[in-house]
Amino acid sequence: MCGGSKDTECSPRNFLFSNAATWRLYSPENVNSKSVRVFYLVWRWFWALLFLATYILSIVNNISEGPKWLIYLTNWAYTVFNASQLTNAVVSTICFASKAEPEEMRFYMKLNWFLYELSQAAAVVITILYWALLFDPNDLSSVQVHTYFNHGVNGAFVLIDIWVTAMPIKALHFYIPTAFGLTWAIFALIYDFVGGTNGRNEPYIYQIFDWTAGATMPAIATVAAIAVVIIVHFTLFGFFRLRVYLYSRCSANTLAPIDGNTNPKYNSVEMVER
Repeated sequence: MCGGSKDTECSPRNFLFSNAATWRLYSPENVNSKSVRVFYLVWRWFWALLFLATYILSIVNNISEGPKWLIYLTNWAYTVFNASQLTNAVVSTICFASKAEPEEMRFYMKLNWFLYELSQAAAVVITILYWALLFDPNDLSSVQVHTYFNHGVNGAFVLIDIWVTAMPIKALHFYIPTAFGLTWAIFALIYDFVGGTNGRNEPYIYQIFDWTAGATMPAIATVAAIAVVIIVHFTLFGFFRLRVYLYSRCSANTLAPIDGNTNPKYNSVEMVER
Protein backbone atom coordinates (compact mmCIF):
# COMPACT_ATOMS: atom_id res chain seq x y z
CA MET A 1 0.00 0.00 0.00
CA CYS A 2 2.91 2.35 0.75
CA GLY A 3 6.35 2.74 -0.65
CA GLY A 4 5.76 1.81 -4.28
CA SER A 5 6.26 4.35 -7.02
CA LYS A 6 2.72 3.83 -8.29
CA ASP A 7 1.03 4.05 -4.92
CA THR A 8 0.58 7.33 -3.11
CA GLU A 9 -1.69 6.20 -0.27
CA CYS A 10 0.84 7.27 2.38
CA SER A 11 1.53 10.60 0.73
CA PRO A 12 1.04 13.62 3.05
CA ARG A 13 -1.50 14.87 0.50
CA ASN A 14 -3.84 12.14 1.66
CA PHE A 15 -3.86 13.51 5.19
CA LEU A 16 -6.27 16.30 4.22
CA PHE A 17 -9.05 16.62 1.65
CA SER A 18 -7.70 17.54 -1.75
CA ASN A 19 -6.26 14.39 -3.27
CA ALA A 20 -9.23 12.65 -4.88
CA ALA A 21 -10.94 12.44 -8.22
CA THR A 22 -13.68 15.06 -7.85
CA TRP A 23 -16.42 12.92 -9.42
CA ARG A 24 -16.04 10.43 -6.57
CA LEU A 25 -17.42 12.96 -4.08
CA TYR A 26 -20.94 13.00 -5.51
CA SER A 27 -21.37 9.94 -7.73
CA PRO A 28 -21.98 6.21 -7.68
CA GLU A 29 -19.08 3.99 -8.66
CA ASN A 30 -20.73 3.40 -12.04
CA VAL A 31 -20.53 7.09 -12.89
CA ASN A 32 -20.96 6.68 -16.66
CA SER A 33 -24.50 5.25 -16.45
CA LYS A 34 -27.19 7.93 -16.27
CA SER A 35 -29.82 5.45 -15.06
CA VAL A 36 -27.51 4.36 -12.25
CA ARG A 37 -26.91 7.99 -11.31
CA VAL A 38 -30.67 8.60 -11.10
CA PHE A 39 -31.02 5.52 -8.92
CA TYR A 40 -28.16 6.85 -6.81
CA LEU A 41 -30.04 10.09 -6.11
CA VAL A 42 -33.14 8.14 -5.09
CA TRP A 43 -30.95 5.92 -2.91
CA ARG A 44 -29.29 8.90 -1.25
CA TRP A 45 -32.51 10.81 -0.51
CA PHE A 46 -34.49 7.76 0.61
CA TRP A 47 -31.97 6.84 3.28
CA ALA A 48 -31.18 10.43 4.24
CA LEU A 49 -34.85 11.17 4.94
CA LEU A 50 -35.45 7.83 6.66
CA PHE A 51 -32.50 8.33 9.00
CA LEU A 52 -33.57 11.93 9.62
CA ALA A 53 -37.06 10.73 10.59
CA THR A 54 -35.63 8.27 13.12
CA TYR A 55 -33.26 10.96 14.40
CA ILE A 56 -36.21 13.25 15.11
CA LEU A 57 -38.10 10.31 16.63
CA SER A 58 -35.18 9.68 18.97
CA ILE A 59 -35.27 13.28 20.18
CA VAL A 60 -39.05 13.26 20.63
CA ASN A 61 -39.10 9.94 22.50
CA ASN A 62 -36.40 11.17 24.86
CA ILE A 63 -37.68 14.71 25.26
CA SER A 64 -37.91 14.19 29.03
CA GLU A 65 -34.11 13.96 29.18
CA GLY A 66 -33.78 17.49 27.86
CA PRO A 67 -30.16 18.52 27.18
CA LYS A 68 -28.93 15.19 28.56
CA TRP A 69 -29.87 13.64 25.22
CA LEU A 70 -26.69 15.26 23.95
CA ILE A 71 -24.33 13.51 26.38
CA TYR A 72 -24.52 10.06 24.78
CA LEU A 73 -21.91 8.88 22.31
CA THR A 74 -24.66 7.22 20.30
CA ASN A 75 -26.38 10.56 19.76
CA TRP A 76 -23.12 12.30 18.91
CA ALA A 77 -22.44 9.65 16.27
CA TYR A 78 -26.01 9.61 14.95
CA THR A 79 -25.97 13.40 14.65
CA VAL A 80 -22.87 13.45 12.45
CA PHE A 81 -24.18 10.40 10.57
CA ASN A 82 -27.38 12.26 9.70
CA ALA A 83 -25.40 15.35 8.76
CA SER A 84 -23.32 13.18 6.44
CA GLN A 85 -26.33 11.55 4.78
CA LEU A 86 -28.11 14.85 4.19
CA THR A 87 -24.97 16.55 2.91
CA ASN A 88 -24.26 13.64 0.58
CA ALA A 89 -27.79 13.78 -0.82
CA VAL A 90 -27.65 17.55 -1.35
CA VAL A 91 -24.18 17.53 -2.93
CA SER A 92 -25.09 14.62 -5.21
CA THR A 93 -28.22 16.47 -6.32
CA ILE A 94 -26.37 19.73 -6.98
CA CYS A 95 -23.69 18.02 -9.04
CA PHE A 96 -26.14 15.80 -10.90
CA ALA A 97 -28.17 18.86 -11.90
CA SER A 98 -25.05 20.66 -13.09
CA LYS A 99 -24.52 20.53 -16.84
CA ALA A 100 -20.75 20.48 -16.52
CA GLU A 101 -18.54 18.54 -14.17
CA PRO A 102 -16.88 20.85 -11.61
CA GLU A 103 -13.32 21.58 -12.65
CA GLU A 104 -12.07 21.76 -9.08
CA MET A 105 -12.99 20.34 -5.71
CA ARG A 106 -15.31 22.80 -4.05
CA PHE A 107 -15.77 23.41 -0.34
CA TYR A 108 -19.08 21.58 -0.07
CA MET A 109 -17.49 18.52 -1.71
CA LYS A 110 -14.70 18.54 0.87
CA LEU A 111 -17.28 18.93 3.63
CA ASN A 112 -19.18 15.96 2.23
CA TRP A 113 -15.99 13.90 2.18
CA PHE A 114 -15.01 14.93 5.72
CA LEU A 115 -18.43 14.04 7.15
CA TYR A 116 -18.33 10.72 5.31
CA GLU A 117 -14.93 9.79 6.75
CA LEU A 118 -16.04 10.94 10.21
CA SER A 119 -19.39 9.18 10.38
CA GLN A 120 -18.87 5.82 8.66
CA ALA A 121 -16.48 4.20 11.14
CA ALA A 122 -18.37 5.80 14.03
CA ALA A 123 -21.65 4.21 12.91
CA VAL A 124 -20.13 0.74 12.67
CA VAL A 125 -18.29 1.07 15.99
CA ILE A 126 -21.42 2.28 17.80
CA THR A 127 -23.27 -0.75 16.47
CA ILE A 128 -20.53 -3.09 17.70
CA LEU A 129 -20.17 -1.46 21.13
CA TYR A 130 -23.89 -1.26 21.81
CA TRP A 131 -24.72 -4.88 21.09
CA ALA A 132 -21.49 -6.21 22.61
CA LEU A 133 -21.32 -4.11 25.78
CA LEU A 134 -24.43 -2.06 26.47
CA PHE A 135 -27.46 -4.01 25.29
CA ASP A 136 -29.36 -5.57 28.18
CA PRO A 137 -31.67 -8.41 27.05
CA ASN A 138 -33.45 -8.13 30.41
CA ASP A 139 -34.43 -4.52 29.72
CA LEU A 140 -36.20 -4.67 26.37
CA SER A 141 -38.52 -1.84 27.40
CA SER A 142 -35.76 0.62 26.52
CA VAL A 143 -35.42 -0.75 22.97
CA GLN A 144 -37.51 1.30 20.54
CA VAL A 145 -37.66 1.67 16.76
CA HIS A 146 -35.04 4.41 16.69
CA THR A 147 -32.79 2.23 18.88
CA TYR A 148 -32.37 -0.21 16.02
CA PHE A 149 -31.64 2.59 13.58
CA ASN A 150 -28.96 4.39 15.57
CA HIS A 151 -27.43 1.17 16.92
CA GLY A 152 -27.70 -1.16 13.96
CA VAL A 153 -29.37 -0.08 10.74
CA ASN A 154 -26.88 2.77 10.35
CA GLY A 155 -23.94 0.40 10.73
CA ALA A 156 -25.46 -2.09 8.28
CA PHE A 157 -26.16 0.73 5.84
CA VAL A 158 -22.50 1.77 5.91
CA LEU A 159 -21.42 -1.75 4.97
CA ILE A 160 -23.90 -1.82 2.07
CA ASP A 161 -23.49 1.74 0.84
CA ILE A 162 -19.73 1.41 0.55
CA TRP A 163 -20.33 -0.85 -2.48
CA VAL A 164 -22.71 1.68 -4.07
CA THR A 165 -21.09 5.06 -3.61
CA ALA A 166 -17.86 6.19 -5.24
CA MET A 167 -16.80 8.11 -2.12
CA PRO A 168 -13.10 7.59 -1.38
CA ILE A 169 -11.68 6.45 1.94
CA LYS A 170 -8.09 7.33 2.76
CA ALA A 171 -6.00 5.22 5.11
CA LEU A 172 -4.48 8.34 6.67
CA HIS A 173 -7.94 9.65 7.56
CA PHE A 174 -8.08 7.23 10.48
CA TYR A 175 -7.32 10.22 12.71
CA ILE A 176 -10.75 11.74 11.99
CA PRO A 177 -13.01 9.13 13.66
CA THR A 178 -10.27 8.58 16.24
CA ALA A 179 -10.29 12.26 17.21
CA PHE A 180 -14.08 12.14 17.35
CA GLY A 181 -13.99 9.24 19.80
CA LEU A 182 -11.28 10.83 21.94
CA THR A 183 -13.23 14.09 22.07
CA TRP A 184 -16.25 12.28 23.49
CA ALA A 185 -14.04 10.33 25.94
CA ILE A 186 -12.57 13.58 27.28
CA PHE A 187 -16.06 15.05 27.53
CA ALA A 188 -17.27 11.96 29.43
CA LEU A 189 -14.32 12.19 31.83
CA ILE A 190 -15.01 15.85 32.61
CA TYR A 191 -18.76 15.25 32.82
CA ASP A 192 -18.22 12.50 35.38
CA PHE A 193 -15.96 14.55 37.63
CA VAL A 194 -18.24 17.59 37.67
CA GLY A 195 -21.07 15.40 38.95
CA GLY A 196 -23.03 14.91 35.74
CA THR A 197 -25.75 12.27 35.56
CA ASN A 198 -27.39 10.38 32.71
CA GLY A 199 -31.05 10.34 31.73
CA ARG A 200 -31.82 7.99 34.63
CA ASN A 201 -30.01 10.26 37.09
CA GLU A 202 -27.23 7.72 37.50
CA PRO A 203 -23.79 9.25 38.21
CA TYR A 204 -22.29 8.42 34.82
CA ILE A 205 -23.13 8.48 31.12
CA TYR A 206 -22.45 4.78 30.61
CA GLN A 207 -21.53 2.58 33.56
CA ILE A 208 -18.54 1.14 31.73
CA PHE A 209 -17.20 4.71 31.42
CA ASP A 210 -17.76 5.64 35.08
CA TRP A 211 -14.46 7.32 35.96
CA THR A 212 -15.54 8.23 39.50
CA ALA A 213 -15.81 4.53 40.39
CA GLY A 214 -12.22 3.91 39.34
CA ALA A 215 -10.08 4.66 36.33
CA THR A 216 -9.10 1.13 35.31
CA MET A 217 -12.28 -0.01 33.58
CA PRO A 218 -13.08 3.22 31.70
CA ALA A 219 -9.43 3.57 30.66
CA ILE A 220 -9.39 0.03 29.26
CA ALA A 221 -12.76 0.62 27.58
CA THR A 222 -11.52 3.86 26.02
CA VAL A 223 -8.34 2.31 24.65
CA ALA A 224 -10.26 -0.71 23.37
CA ALA A 225 -12.90 1.49 21.72
CA ILE A 226 -10.27 3.62 19.98
CA ALA A 227 -8.53 0.46 18.78
CA VAL A 228 -11.83 -0.77 17.34
CA VAL A 229 -12.33 2.60 15.62
CA ILE A 230 -8.95 2.32 13.90
CA ILE A 231 -9.54 -1.31 12.93
CA VAL A 232 -12.96 -0.49 11.50
CA HIS A 233 -11.59 2.47 9.56
CA PHE A 234 -8.90 0.36 7.92
CA THR A 235 -11.44 -2.37 7.23
CA LEU A 236 -13.65 0.15 5.43
CA PHE A 237 -10.58 1.40 3.59
CA GLY A 238 -9.92 -2.18 2.48
CA PHE A 239 -13.51 -2.51 1.25
CA PHE A 240 -13.11 0.73 -0.69
CA ARG A 241 -9.95 -0.48 -2.42
CA LEU A 242 -11.58 -3.83 -3.15
CA ARG A 243 -14.61 -2.07 -4.63
CA VAL A 244 -12.44 0.00 -6.95
CA TYR A 245 -10.46 -3.07 -7.96
CA LEU A 246 -13.56 -5.17 -8.68
CA TYR A 247 -15.23 -2.37 -10.59
CA SER A 248 -12.11 -1.84 -12.69
CA ARG A 249 -12.25 -5.54 -13.58
CA CYS A 250 -15.94 -5.54 -14.46
CA SER A 251 -16.37 -2.08 -15.95
CA ALA A 252 -16.12 -1.18 -19.60
CA ASN A 253 -13.74 1.58 -18.53
CA THR A 254 -10.07 0.76 -18.65
CA LEU A 255 -9.35 2.74 -15.52
CA ALA A 256 -11.11 3.51 -12.26
CA PRO A 257 -9.26 6.51 -10.78
CA ILE A 258 -8.91 7.17 -7.10
CA ASP A 259 -6.87 10.35 -6.94
CA GLY A 260 -6.02 13.30 -9.10
CA ASN A 261 -7.74 13.88 -12.41
CA THR A 262 -11.54 14.11 -12.30
CA ASN A 263 -12.02 12.22 -15.56
CA PRO A 264 -13.16 8.65 -14.75
CA LYS A 265 -11.22 7.32 -17.74
CA TYR A 266 -7.87 8.81 -16.86
CA ASN A 267 -5.90 9.50 -13.72
CA SER A 268 -2.34 10.76 -13.80
CA VAL A 269 -1.65 10.23 -10.11
CA GLU A 270 -3.05 6.85 -9.24
CA MET A 271 -5.00 4.26 -11.19
CA VAL A 272 -6.30 0.76 -10.87
CA GLU A 273 -5.78 -1.20 -14.07
CA ARG A 274 -8.17 -3.76 -15.37
